[in-house]
Amino acid sequence: MRRTLRNRLRTRRRAESGAVTMEYVLLCLLIATGSMMAVIAFSRALLDMTHTVTYAMTGQAEKASNALREYRKDRAEDFKTAEQWSDSLHR
Repeated sequence: MRRTLRNRLRTRRRAESGAVTMEYVLLCLLIATGSMMAVIAFSRALLDMTHTVTYAMTGQAEKASNALREYRKDRAEDFKTAEQWSDSLHR
């Protein structure tokens, strides 16, 4: 009788341990996905602004102005795309 009860408790403890492990795996996956999306979203913006600042600091005002215009155009397109994705997810 005692062994049976002890075995049941061990089995239950192992099952709960597996569930907790799965929760941690899902949490890590969610964090990794969010991090990847942030890197993808902000890396291009950071690179574009770095180019603009570099051109401005080296006295290439026309290139800096063109780079800034391109940056703004790209951001506007990115926002439109993000809005379309958001709308399609909420339908």
